[in-house]
Amino acid sequence: MNILQELYYGNIGEVNRKRNPKFTPNINKELALYNDICKLLNKEQRELFEKFLDLCGENHGNELEDTYIQGFKTGLLLAIESTKIEL
Repeated sequence: MNILQELYYGNIGEVNRKRNPKFTPNINKELALYNDICKLLNKEQRELFEKFLDLCGENHGNELEDTYIQGFKTGLLLAIESTKIEL
């Protein structure tokens, strides 16, 4: 794992990072909807739905990681560029 991935996964100084409260997921509503959907599905459909959710979660996680790394790189480029500006 590279340094940006270590930072992304919270392995470097991210223990005390505060989360923005407006982005806190509403787990109770998600769980209630999930349970409602599962009640409508037979065993085969539920297994397929679970595979779909797993794939979506994996893809979303990869997308978040890539976005995080790109944002970090952009921030560093801005910092480097700012040192070139004469004040």
